[in-house]
Amino acid sequence: MNRTKRDYLLLGLKGIAMGAGEFIPGFSAASVAFISGIYKEFIDSVSSLNFNSLKVLFKNGFKEFWKKINGNFLLIIVGSILIGILSFIFLISYIYKAFPISTFSLLFGVIIASLIYIFKDFKEWNLKTILPIIIGIIINVVLTFLTPLEMSRESQYWIIVVCAVISGLAIYLPGVSVALIFILIGQYEFILKSISSFKTDFILIYVGGFLLSFLIFSRLFSWLINKYHTISASFLSGLLIGSLYKLWPWKNTLLAYVNQFAHDIPRKQENVLPNIYFEKTLKDPQTLYAILMVITGFLVVYLLHNTFSKKPESDE
Repeated sequence: MNRTKRDYLLLGLKGIAMGAGEFIPGFSAASVAFISGIYKEFIDSVSSLNFNSLKVLFKNGFKEFWKKINGNFLLIIVGSILIGILSFIFLISYIYKAFPISTFSLLFGVIIASLIYIFKDFKEWNLKTILPIIIGIIINVVLTFLTPLEMSRESQYWIIVVCAVISGLAIYLPGVSVALIFILIGQYEFILKSISSFKTDFILIYVGGFLLSFLIFSRLFSWLINKYHTISASFLSGLLIGSLYKLWPWKNTLLAYVNQFAHDIPRKQENVLPNIYFEKTLKDPQTLYAILMVITGFLVVYLLHNTFSKKPESDE
């Protein structure tokens, strides 16, 4: 695909947004990729990193290899994702913790507006389209209702491998938070401690398992979205809709724990209406700000869509 400098700049911004999106519960890099229309190209490009592409490298040279793996795209996306992670790891975490209602309201508006554009380009509405959407919604909402296991401060190697495999899978699922899954299986605290204390053995096992899982699942998702495009796009849209439950701005914490940094980490929450939120938490529901941020989210998607004339993923 021939791209201009302007296209690569926009691609870099999408990658940065993907990196930043990983730190927001109910949101993910896959959410950004799917909303911005690069999900299929991202998966196809990653899945091209295989033995066949290595054969091309040794047989036809680096130029053909780079072309086969869509190297320019991967370089920009991976590089900008890393920039997004390194640049926003603290800023994004601070923003959504300090201003959760405004942050979630903004994302709420972004997702709803994006879904309007995505569904607008669906060619047909039938059981093959609607059923995967319903399944995707149910899966994502059910995840938020599950009772988390007790947090573990120590773990075994095989559990780290399981966590790595889950991470590699979840990165392709819009609205599915890796952090939420780790909390559900009781490994969130241990993973944080291992990384912060630089436990080399566990980090190497996790990174190795993640990369292997990341590459394997890329081939699976690439096959699914190319062979069963309508069903796959519908299912991913359902996951995105299901993430709205997690992104509901007003939450009452039912269960929490204090991590090693003396921060309260919610383990189980319930969605409530603004007036109930005030009654249970005695905090300002900021309803007006929330409405304004939802509208802002709508406008952001509308302006980006019309400025860059980028069609949604379902039309690719």
